[in-house]
Amino acid sequence: MEAQSSTPPAASAPVTVVKEHRTVPGEAMRSGRIWRRTARWLGLLVFLVGAFLLGYVFREAWYGYVRFATPNFFENSFSAQLGKFAKGDYAAQIGFVVYTFGGEILKVFYLLLLGYLGSAIAAKGIQFFAASEAVIDEAVVADVDEEIN
Repeated sequence: MEAQSSTPPAASAPVTVVKEHRTVPGEAMRSGRIWRRTARWLGLLVFLVGAFLLGYVFREAWYGYVRFATPNFFENSFSAQLGKFAKGDYAAQIGFVVYTFGGEILKVFYLLLLGYLGSAIAAKGIQFFAASEAVIDEAVVADVDEEIN
């Protein structure tokens, strides 16, 4: 066994103190900032696309409501169009009525589907915008840890 000396270590050897704090190099921080900014703008853009779709749906629904709220809307449109058919051609007249009501029902389903998709897209844009900072920070710190080790 060696005897322990009471002399301090040489002055040329630096003493390092290990802390629980991780230092991220400047390049990684700048890269994280760039990706965070890009992710936020993309999230905002996706949100705006969803909001635009919702605005379109509400506008079309309002126009449909105004059209149906007009007094005698169907009577006027049917009388103008049904006058073009022959007097005894009931099959063509019924076909026109089914075609008209079927078109209006399809418009309602189209607006319902587009409204659902617009709200889902807007929600994903908000989620992307909100989650961009945490996800990017974790990715940058994980890359730095791999480089250090």
